[in-house]
Amino acid sequence: MSKADAGQTGSVPHREAGHWDELAWVERDLFRDPDGGIYEPAQSRSGEYREAHVVMSRGCDWGCHFCTEAIIRAPGELRRSAHDVIEELAWLVGQSYVQRIHFVDDNVFPQIAVSSRRETEALTWTTEFLDGVTKMREGGGLDLGWRGIMRFEDFLKYEERVDGWLEKLAGSGCKLLAFGVESGEEVRRWHLKGGAVTNEQIEGIIRRLAEVGILSKGYFIIGGPDEDAATAGRTIDFARDAGFHLAYFALYKQFRAFVEVSRKLDDGRERGSERETHRRKYATFEQLREDFGALILDCRTSTEAENAFGYPYSSRRLEEAHRAMHDLRKAGFAFRGLFKYNDFHSDMDVHEEHAEVWTSGREGRTRGFLRTVRRAYFEFYARDAFVDIYRRLTKAGY
Repeated sequence: MSKADAGQTGSVPHREAGHWDELAWVERDLFRDPDGGIYEPAQSRSGEYREAHVVMSRGCDWGCHFCTEAIIRAPGELRRSAHDVIEELAWLVGQSYVQRIHFVDDNVFPQIAVSSRRETEALTWTTEFLDGVTKMREGGGLDLGWRGIMRFEDFLKYEERVDGWLEKLAGSGCKLLAFGVESGEEVRRWHLKGGAVTNEQIEGIIRRLAEVGILSKGYFIIGGPDEDAATAGRTIDFARDAGFHLAYFALYKQFRAFVEVSRKLDDGRERGSERETHRRKYATFEQLREDFGALILDCRTSTEAENAFGYPYSSRRLEEAHRAMHDLRKAGFAFRGLFKYNDFHSDMDVHEEHAEVWTSGREGRTRGFLRTVRRAYFEFYARDAFVDIYRRLTKAGY
């Protein structure tokens, strides 16, 4: 009897990766969407492929300053065996006719660059995984593809250590790799997440991936301590110009600072009145509910552009934006499919040392911040070049 039929239940008693292999795989058809339909396998945007999400690991050994993973899931990454992952993929292909896999790990491959101690283990796991998926594709004549996220530092280390790294990725069916870029400014990126990757190295990685047919996605952050329209603008420019096929602009939130403040208040290291304690432990967030497509199409003049996006775009640039949005809509593109973490501090104009995410400026925090967020999506998506990119993405099964 297979793990899929075993109906095993229970929790992992210790933080040891090996216990994962003893557990049953997720019965995906148990989960339903709000309309009652099966949540997944789901259709790709083009409708040509069936996609499922797979988790191979949890936790992270990197210590990005904006992320709670390193302090909540200490002491670091745990990972299923490559053999167990390959077996689950074979089951998904055979039983659910899945053709596209989205790995939702913080790092699709073991984090080889963060510690030399685990290099041999990381290389062994990655080789077994890539070889296993490649054999599945070649042996069954399958159009099986996958996507995931990793760090640039790890990518460079694998490229250095694994012969034919790019070709092995492409041969295993990798369709898209995503990376947490966060900032277009190297110094700011170093402060946010450590590491030492340069903009030139990033551009080189994206170019080499494209040469073997692998698309790329960049995750960027708008906001953060000392962030203003100028620093965010350099991030927006880099996202557009570095060669990424997709860009996601997350809205900065000081979750890690709130966790640390909460712990100090809970264990008595810091004290205050009930009202003061509540104010310091929690922040008020508001969902950013805007139809970016309609906002772009409704913008007709440079004055309207500056009011909406903080920049007086020319009539020629606005014409390109309108043309691109019309073409994207015909291709089935919608901004609502991009957003996940688009809530923001609704009390941004009130100074909170542990919640500050935007330098005030002459516009005030909230207005300046929102105009810059809109500009990010305008610059990357409302352009002729992205229309062709989107067609490539959907053809690849995104």
